[in-house]
Amino acid sequence: VVDYVKRSHSELKEVTNTKLKRKEQEAKEFIKELDAEIKEIKQKKLQLNGISVTNDCFTFLENVLSSTISP
Repeated sequence: VVDYVKRSHSELKEVTNTKLKRKEQEAKEFIKELDAEIKEIKQKKLQLNGISVTNDCFTFLENVLSSTISP
C-alpha cells in the first residue's frame, strides 16, 4: 500500500508539473500576442495623431482615407 501511494504521488506530481509547464508556455505566447497588438495600436495611434495635425481639410481627408484603406 505504501509503495502504491508513493507511486501515485509521484505520478500526480509529474502530471501536475507537465500541466504547469504547458500553461506557462501558453501564457508566454499570449503575452507575446498582446505585446504585438499593443505595438500595432501604438503605431496606429502615432499615425492618426500625425493625420489630425494637418490644417488642410483635403489633405486631412486624403490621409484618413489612405490610413483606413491600407492594411
